[in-house]
Amino acid sequence: MSNIKYSDHVDVLLALVTNLAMTDKASLTPRRLAKYLNLEEQEVCTVLDGFPGLFRKSRVKEKNPPEGKVAQHFYTLQIRYSRRYLELNGDDDDPNPQEPLSAELFNSLVRFISEQVNLEHENDRLTKELSAAHERFSKQLAEQEKSLKASIDAQNNMLKTKLESDNVTLKVQSRVSIAVALIAAVAAVFAAIK
Repeated sequence: MSNIKYSDHVDVLLALVTNLAMTDKASLTPRRLAKYLNLEEQEVCTVLDGFPGLFRKSRVKEKNPPEGKVAQHFYTLQIRYSRRYLELNGDDDDPNPQEPLSAELFNSLVRFISEQVNLEHENDRLTKELSAAHERFSKQLAEQEKSLKASIDAQNNMLKTKLESDNVTLKVQSRVSIAVALIAAVAAVFAAIK
């Protein structure tokens, strides 16, 4: 499971870690863990399979599942399994009772889970802040774009008005020039006639 979060399952995680750390059983099935802890079996399976760094799934399944039930894998804490593996030279499924996890190792596991939850909460907080900052920036950018467009439109309108005014002035000057030239030509014709 790729997106499973410690913070979404912290209660079940702590219950499973506590039970698997303190039990004298080498490993337990999700069905038995759910029954012992009064939890939903599906949630127990989700957490056990979702955090393979904490929980080890056995290679073998139970030999005699309850009637009408599918045989399940056994689970234990990775740290208990690694200690058992080293002590037993690789015996995968030792049925003998096991010593509970030491208080130091148990506290380290609980601290690790707590730190992961805190990191996820901090990540969520930072993600929300980043999203809010992005939204504010997008709004500011849109407002600046709108303001810039209005400014450009105003300048274009001023230029258009000036060009139209200049065009009218040129037309008047052109007509005045034509009229002056016409008057001069008529005056020259009259002067030549006289």
